[in-house]
Amino acid sequence: MADTAIFDVDGTLVDTNYQHALAWYRSFLRFDIVLPIWRIHRSIGMGGDQLVPSLTSDDVENRHGDALREAWTEEFEPMIDEVHPFDGAHDLLVEVKRRGFQVVLASSGKSEHVEHFLDLVDARGLADAWTSSDDVEASKPAPDLVQTALERVPGSSGVMIGDSPWDAIAAARAEVPTIAVRTRRLLTRGTAGRRRRARVRQPPRPDRRPRRHSPRAPGLTAAAASPADLRHTHAGGGHA
Repeated sequence: MADTAIFDVDGTLVDTNYQHALAWYRSFLRFDIVLPIWRIHRSIGMGGDQLVPSLTSDDVENRHGDALREAWTEEFEPMIDEVHPFDGAHDLLVEVKRRGFQVVLASSGKSEHVEHFLDLVDARGLADAWTSSDDVEASKPAPDLVQTALERVPGSSGVMIGDSPWDAIAAARAEVPTIAVRTRRLLTRGTAGRRRRARVRQPPRPDRRPRRHSPRAPGLTAAAASPADLRHTHAGGGHA
């Protein structure tokens, strides 16, 4: 049974996805690389070490990768004061802690940005630990961040809470189940159909013994609509 909740930060607790996409779009333009911004948006959640070659090529990564990531920082940081937490983000962390989970924040972002967002969500007194891309060799969708997050606390198992496919892929590679927070809509016809057919299961509390019919690994098979809805899901509500 999971005793540790591993939270993604950008796009899950704080509303940054569009600022990230715009910053990447502008950084690529500096090198005369024009990418459809919807493609960039779909890649948000990856760390910069993964995003650049994924959107372009290994050749672009080898020639311009470090410079592109530096340009991204220069483009993103002037927008950071425009970022706000999602409604209910702080209350969600409070409720998860109240239910007995340890809370670890695991972000593909830079450490100084994670520190800023910790204060924005007022999470320093709630999080047992946090980690960023600066702490690992490879960011999401590699499993390193999820594994490092679990190593930061004495818990035995975890559940990932995130908004992007890259959160779920990283967690799966670390053999950790995922609760998806639908703060952005990246659904194709196929995924939309699967979501409609999916059934939500309430994850058991770590301080209670599961009933006989409870799943061995806690998690949701469908996405919650927002951090606030995720809070309601923990309280017993579901979304089909």
